[in-house]
Amino acid sequence: EPKAGKSTFAAQIMALREAEYDGQVAFLGEDVTVGPTLLVTEESGVPVRYKVGHLAELDVYDLSAAGGEKFTATLQKIADWATGKCTESTGLVFIDTLSVWAGIEDENDATQVTNALKLIKRVAQSYNLSIILVHHQRKSGGVNGNAVRGSGALTANVDHILELKRVNEESSDRKLNTMGRVSDPEYLLIGYDKETKTYRLIDKSDVDLESIEADLVGLPEWDPITMTSSEPGLTRHQIVEERKLMSKDRLYYLVSKTRIHVDEYGRAKLYWAIPAAS
Repeated sequence: EPKAGKSTFAAQIMALREAEYDGQVAFLGEDVTVGPTLLVTEESGVPVRYKVGHLAELDVYDLSAAGGEKFTATLQKIADWATGKCTESTGLVFIDTLSVWAGIEDENDATQVTNALKLIKRVAQSYNLSIILVHHQRKSGGVNGNAVRGSGALTANVDHILELKRVNEESSDRKLNTMGRVSDPEYLLIGYDKETKTYRLIDKSDVDLESIEADLVGLPEWDPITMTSSEPGLTRHQIVEERKLMSKDRLYYLVSKTRIHVDEYGRAKLYWAIPAAS
């Protein structure tokens, strides 16, 4: 969503890419490898300096430098950068935002979106680059990639999707929903420090356990030992819409934390509460 913190989130990754350290550096529980990074951004001037002006190794290419060139010319600039900078390690490129740089006139047109992604993937594969495409969500929202604005061809053609959302208007915490070609969806709760402008993973032990137990009241119980329940499970609609037990995001979060069991019954998914480990 606009102002959800995508650029700030990206800036922290860029900073870690050039961090001096002994051993491996981590971000939200995942290893980060130091190496050359290029930011291709629609922003310029003060916003860029504010977010990444302290980085000594980051290369930046903005719209004013592009001068209205075609997207193919921009991709050639990325290829030239990779040729000169990525001889010893894999380069990381941020394209912020995809719709602005690719010049996609109709984001709902699967052909336009697919053609743009083909060009990007060709550069990534030819020059051994990892390319992160920054994009926006649709107003109606959604889960598991359905919130991405425009054609479903976008989510179908990328390797990983990361959806960054605010927990609510009053909180600076975020939800990070991730999914990939070979990985199951994961739902992370991350905190944002306004002073350091950095994100951190909120561990399960940091979460208010009493609020979790309160969420689970009203759900039939699942026995993780016998993998059975004496009661039928509830559908997502029953949990969220009919009984107002919790929000969809909270439901998926508790599933990811193994406090809710989900199973298929016909075409519907049913959910049960898993008791806390003694």
